[in-house]
Amino acid sequence: MDSYKLNPETPQLVGVKKENGKAVTQLSRKPNYFLNVNSKYESLLNNQIGVDKDDTVKRRVINECIKRVEGITYDDYLITMRDSITKFVYFLPFLLECKKLGLNPFEAAQNIIVLNKATKVTKRGIFHTFKGNFKPLEGVIFTESELANAKFDSVEGSANETQITQLSDLITKAMAILPDNQVI
Repeated sequence: MDSYKLNPETPQLVGVKKENGKAVTQLSRKPNYFLNVNSKYESLLNNQIGVDKDDTVKRRVINECIKRVEGITYDDYLITMRDSITKFVYFLPFLLECKKLGLNPFEAAQNIIVLNKATKVTKRGIFHTFKGNFKPLEGVIFTESELANAKFDSVEGSANETQITQLSDLITKAMAILPDNQVI
């Protein structure tokens, strides 16, 4: 028998389910629509036969994936993408490996994220995750301006130049102070 009661310590409704005579609290998780879009991306991209998988094709595939996932809009996706790229830019081992491998961190971060490889890259690194094949990490799917406009545009105004170039400025400054021959 399922019932609900008010928890005296935290005044919120807590779901209680009876299992074998014991009360078990039910926790519900909000679905992660961003990850749902990304999980559809790789298989849909691989199904694009007879076309060069350039930035335009990658963008069309992402747009199609966003349409297929209910609960997320294009702007919501871009906002979450920008926040995810920002986390990568602040992750020093990622920047070091990008510098060592000659990868553009902004491009690599976008492509790692849409391929749902962010956790693997943070744990194992780019080289081991992609086994030396860095072609999938090339190309800009979304420009920095598109990402900033999605995040900062409002009825009161649009993203300013500082907000638009925030990620590239940070990457440029971080890459300049990183050592060239750092062992990863």
